[in-house]
Amino acid sequence: MKRNQRHLSTPCLSFAVFVILMLVNFLLTCSEVRAANHIKIGLLEEPKTLNILRASDTWSRRILSQIYHPLFILEPDTLDLIPWMAESDPVYDEATLSYTVKLKPVKWSCSALRTVSLSSG
Repeated sequence: MKRNQRHLSTPCLSFAVFVILMLVNFLLTCSEVRAANHIKIGLLEEPKTLNILRASDTWSRRILSQIYHPLFILEPDTLDLIPWMAESDPVYDEATLSYTVKLKPVKWSCSALRTVSLSSG
């Protein structure tokens, strides 16, 4: 009869170890999620590129949309331009065939980008 009791305690011990391991795993996962300097984005596959000029797949664009912000976004119902990083609507100059866009005050990560002049020739 003692032999049966010892045999029954082995599954109980295994179950207890399993529960403890699952609890430790859960606590470690929760602490990683709460980290302030991390962002987790669920993807079904790896992005093909993080080069914004070459990104053509869904997963690359999803990641890049979290990194780069547009000057304007489209309002879904009317397709009007809504200033996002721009301060106001673009101003068109017929003499030079160019648009002028004033930016909102932003903090640049590269000081060389504080004064940028883009033109098409």
